[in-house]
Amino acid sequence: MISYTDLSCPVCHKQFKAEDDVVVCPVCGAPHHRECYRQEGRCAYADTHGTQEQWKRPQPKGQEPEGEEDPLAGICPRCGYKNPPGTLFCVKCSLSLKDGNPTSGFNEPPRRPPHEQGQQPPFPFGPMMFDPYGGVDPGQSIGGVPVPEIASFVGENASYYLPRFYQMQKTKSPVSLNFSAGIFSAYWILFRRMSWIFVLFFAVTTLLSLPGMIYNIQYTLAVMADQPYFLANAVANPDLFQPSPSLYMAASILGYVGTGLRLVLLVFGNRFYMAYVVRSVKRIRALNLDPLAYQEALMKKGGIKRVNILIVVGLNVVIAAITAALVINLF
Repeated sequence: MISYTDLSCPVCHKQFKAEDDVVVCPVCGAPHHRECYRQEGRCAYADTHGTQEQWKRPQPKGQEPEGEEDPLAGICPRCGYKNPPGTLFCVKCSLSLKDGNPTSGFNEPPRRPPHEQGQQPPFPFGPMMFDPYGGVDPGQSIGGVPVPEIASFVGENASYYLPRFYQMQKTKSPVSLNFSAGIFSAYWILFRRMSWIFVLFFAVTTLLSLPGMIYNIQYTLAVMADQPYFLANAVANPDLFQPSPSLYMAASILGYVGTGLRLVLLVFGNRFYMAYVVRSVKRIRALNLDPLAYQEALMKKGGIKRVNILIVVGLNVVIAAITAALVINLF
């Protein structure tokens, strides 16, 4: 475990003790008391990040630096940015820099991301698999939130969503096709943990589908009541199945409306999700957590939740069962 008893907190200027609760800046590694960091809301040396004046741990007295500085030290293998010596994470893209020399163990030269090579982000085609930001500059922001923080909140498949978020912001267009949203609708919404949007969408689509469900249940009951007629004519016995014209019309019209809502999700689903992500990250940032707690909060509140798919399936089964019971008793 690293000891900081020879250093002082840059906020309260008190020397660290072995039992102190210490956190370090994820960029320069400067230690702070946890409460001091929380009170300050950022690293005390944040203004010097990315410069030659960035904080470095002082050498012990009487100990001289060994050898010449490695000219590759601090070069990020992901984006090629030259970080000041001793940087723990790339200032530009947040990649962890191992042992202050991230290029060790890499046989290829630092790779520059597509946006720095004059290429456009891979939109609307699939993102490059080696780039967790899908070709978007990690130094940019989306809706006022840095791209790496958006990526941490989105979690799985961030390389798909980031270039689409960035393109919508750049073009100021809300249109961005998402076939998963259009096809799976409520399942996709809750899978991406947009709870309140799910409640509204599920309630509306359930009400819209009720006339169609009642119509189909009545038809199924008529078929089951006279199976020989159905097998001979491929339709239910008209003496047993005579739905009201209003029910048929409501089922048809509201069915088209439900399909329209799914088309809205197909076209604008990414825009809805982008607004949800930006708003959620800003709420977490307002809590003024220390860096580690903030990163944990982003990952905990965001991402995906596969078990939510089972919740939607269960709700649909329950609603269908209740509707069937009511139809059988009433008709």
